[in-house]
Amino acid sequence: MSQEIEITFYPIKISGRVTKGITILEAARSLGVNVEGPCGGIGKCGRDLVQIRKEGILHTVLACKTPVEADIEIILPSHEKKALKIVEGFYSGGNRAYSIDPYIKKELIYNEHDLCFTNVYANDNPLFTENGNTKDQTYGIAIDIGTTTLVASLVDLTSGEVLNSSSTLNPLVYYGHDVMSRIKYAASRQDGLLRMHKELISAINLLIQVLSSERSVRPENIYQIVGSGNTTMQHIFLNKEIKRIGEYPYQAETLDICTTTARELSIHIAAKAPATTFPCISAYVGGDIVSGLLAIDMKSLEVPALFLDIGTNGEIALILNDRTVASSTAAGPCFEGMTISSGMRAGEGAIEHVRFDDELSLEVVGGGQPRGICGSGLLDLVSELVRTGLVNPRGRLQTHDRVNNLAQQPATESSLPSSNLTSLLSSSNLIPPIKGGEGGCKDVCINEKSLHNNTIEYKKNLFEKNGKRYFRLTDNVSISQEDIRQVQLAKAAIRAGVEILLARCNVKAEELKTIIIAGGFGYHLNERILFGIGLLPEATNTRISFVGNSSLEGAVRVLLDKKLMNQAVQIARTAQMLELSQIPEFEDVFVREMHF
Repeated sequence: MSQEIEITFYPIKISGRVTKGITILEAARSLGVNVEGPCGGIGKCGRDLVQIRKEGILHTVLACKTPVEADIEIILPSHEKKALKIVEGFYSGGNRAYSIDPYIKKELIYNEHDLCFTNVYANDNPLFTENGNTKDQTYGIAIDIGTTTLVASLVDLTSGEVLNSSSTLNPLVYYGHDVMSRIKYAASRQDGLLRMHKELISAINLLIQVLSSERSVRPENIYQIVGSGNTTMQHIFLNKEIKRIGEYPYQAETLDICTTTARELSIHIAAKAPATTFPCISAYVGGDIVSGLLAIDMKSLEVPALFLDIGTNGEIALILNDRTVASSTAAGPCFEGMTISSGMRAGEGAIEHVRFDDELSLEVVGGGQPRGICGSGLLDLVSELVRTGLVNPRGRLQTHDRVNNLAQQPATESSLPSSNLTSLLSSSNLIPPIKGGEGGCKDVCINEKSLHNNTIEYKKNLFEKNGKRYFRLTDNVSISQEDIRQVQLAKAAIRAGVEILLARCNVKAEELKTIIIAGGFGYHLNERILFGIGLLPEATNTRISFVGNSSLEGAVRVLLDKKLMNQAVQIARTAQMLELSQIPEFEDVFVREMHF
C-alpha cells in the first residue's frame, strides 16, 4: 500500500495529501496547482524552479526532478503576482526614459587574425574579455531586499529596458518576521548570521534563475547587481555583523556604499560582477529609503513633502526646503499578509480589496476564488468595519447583540460608550486631535444609513469560535479580533511616527503639499483606506501619490546611470535622523493612535 504525505504550496496556501515518491511537479498537478514545465518534465527548461526547506535549510530545486519523501512546504515564485504590480505601479505616473551611462560597458575588438572578442569594463576599468561578439548581451539585476519580500528586475544595460521582474518570499521570515528577531537569532548562534546570509543568497539566486530563464538570458551575461534594503537586510546580504544594530546606541558596521563581487557572495552571475548596496542614513533608516528618495527626484517635489514607505518597517522622510528629516517605526508583518489568520501575500487568490455596498464586494488577485487576504485587503476590510460601526473606535469587533443595540439607538455620537473616543484622545494633549478627523473615522456610529443598512446586513458575517470573535468574508477566509489588533498596532506605529516627525519639524498636516506612499503594499492602498483607519492625519490641499516600489526603482536607475550613486551618498549624508525610541512622548502618542 502506497504511503501518503502532506504537501503545501505557498504563497497560494494549497495543501493536500499525495503519494510519497512522486515529483513535486506531479504533486502540484494532482492538486490543481499550476507549475510551468514546458519541456515536459525532462529538466531542460528551468522554469519549474521551486524552493523547499529540508532540515531547516532552504534549497532551490527543479519541481520535475525532485521527489517528495516527507511532509513538505513548497514556495512557488511563479505564483508571486505582486512583483508585476509593483513595477508597473511606479511607472504609471510617467515614462520609463532613463539617462543611460551604466557602470558596466562593453567594447568589440578584433585581433590580428580578424577574430572577434568583447572587452567588459567596470567604471572604465577592464574586467575581463569574452570570446565572440556579446556586446548586445549586457544585463544587470536590481533587487529590493525587503524584510518580507524580495523583488528583482532584470535590466538591459544597453537599451535601458526592464526586461522582467519577479518576487519571492524572503526566506528569513523563518527566523522571525522583523529585523530584531533576526538580529537576536544571529547573536544567539555562532553560525546564525552566516546561515541567514546563505539562505538569502539562495533566494536571490532563485530569482535570477527565474528571470534569466524566462528571457533566455545566460546568467554569465549578467554583470552587475545593485541591492537596496533596510540596514539590517543589506548587512545580512553582505554577511556583515548585525549584533550592534540591535543594541543601544544602535550602530551599524557600515552606513557607506559597499561593493564586493558576485563570486564573494556566491551569486550565480558573472564571477567578477560588482555587487553593490546603497548607503544608509542610520541603523534603522536604510538603503531602501535612500534608493526611494533618489527614485522620486526630491528636487521636483512641492514641499513640505512626506515620503512614507509602508511595509514590515515603516520608514518616513519629511522633505523641507533646506533639509530632509527621516525616521523609522516598526509596523510589523501584517501589512504583508503575514501573521494574519487567513493572511497571505499578494499572490494569486489573495483578496486585495473589500467594499460593503448592497452586497459584499471582493477583488481577488487573478480573479479566481479567494484563498486568503493580503495586506491591502485587510486594511480595506478593517476600514469598512470601522465605517459601518462593526468595529468600534477602540478596535473591538462587535457582537450580534451589540449590532442590534446600535441599530435601535439614535444615530448620534451618544451611541458611543461613555468613555468615548474624544475623551480618550483628549487625555494626551501633546499633539491635539484633528477635529472630526482623528483616526479618520468621523463617520463611525453617526452615519444613519450605514447603521440601518450595511451594519445590519453584515452582522450575519460575525461569529465566535473557541471564545474568539471573527468576521467571515468567504467560507474559508475570515479575520479575527487578533488580526484587527495587529492592524491597530501597525497603524498606531505609523501614525505616531508621522505625528511626531511633523511636530518636531514644526509642520502641520494641513501644510503638507505632497504625500508620497511608496512600497509594493502601499501601491495597493487608496485615500479612503489611509484616512478611513487614520493611518495618516487628514491633510487638505495635499497631492497624494502612490508610487509603488521606489526602492527597486532607485536600484534600476543606479544600474543605468553610475553617477546617481553619488546622489544617493549625498542624500544619505545630509539627511537628519529622528530616533523615535529617544522621544519621551512617543509612547503616549502611540497609545492615543491605537484608536480608529
